[in-house]
Amino acid sequence: MIFLFLVHQIVDGNLYELIEHFPIVLGPGIVLASYFLTLELTRNEKIAVIAAFIGAVSFHTLVGIYAGFYANWLALIVGYISIVFLFRYLRSNRPFDIIIFSTLLILVLFLHVYTWTVLAAVEG
Repeated sequence: MIFLFLVHQIVDGNLYELIEHFPIVLGPGIVLASYFLTLELTRNEKIAVIAAFIGAVSFHTLVGIYAGFYANWLALIVGYISIVFLFRYLRSNRPFDIIIFSTLLILVLFLHVYTWTVLAAVEG
């Protein structure tokens, strides 16, 4: 709700039209997040492209488009990107990566609590 409120404050116009077109942004977002997460995990571009394609036709994309669960969809995008920074930190041990990871994980908490619960349990 906070995200939708911020978008409403930024965009001056019909909020219904804006929300109706969220899948145009969120669909490629989940594909890119899946690609970068898989690329960070495997270091193989072919596998990352396959994972991104599967992300494009996944359950989350289908439910996001037809049911309108935008909060879950947006939280998954941010959550996947946070996991990228977690694995970067585990590989390089740079404090910057763990700070970005923590910040993104807190952002997931504000976007969708239930998605944050699953991600925090898996990452903890």
